[in-house]
Amino acid sequence: MSDASLAQISLAADPKLLRAARLMVSSLAADRGFTMDDMEDLKLAVQEACANRLALGLAQDRIHARVSELGGMLMVEVWGDRPGTGEANEEADYGLALAEALVDELAIEDGPDAQRIVLRKRMPGGAAG
Repeated sequence: MSDASLAQISLAADPKLLRAARLMVSSLAADRGFTMDDMEDLKLAVQEACANRLALGLAQDRIHARVSELGGMLMVEVWGDRPGTGEANEEADYGLALAEALVDELAIEDGPDAQRIVLRKRMPGGAAG
């Protein structure tokens, strides 16, 4: 199955605005039949991924999130507007560990413009492929 991008959001790098990313993700997950528990897990994982980019200084002015369907998975990519990996930060590491526990897969990937956190959650009734 090819990548089917569903939505993308770009927000000012302000923690108060992260609820917009959570709302976008939960709405798309609800449309795809995710349970309330799975939607809450996904929202929290997205919150932690965004907070990680902010804590590491990788979102100086903007933070971005894109939601796609790929191979029976709902995929959320989160990145900031600054390249690099940021400096080690215990709080940021804890948040990523929490996010990883809430989704089926978490990866940190180098993108064309910035390092991205990629979250994947299996679609209800769909087999990951």
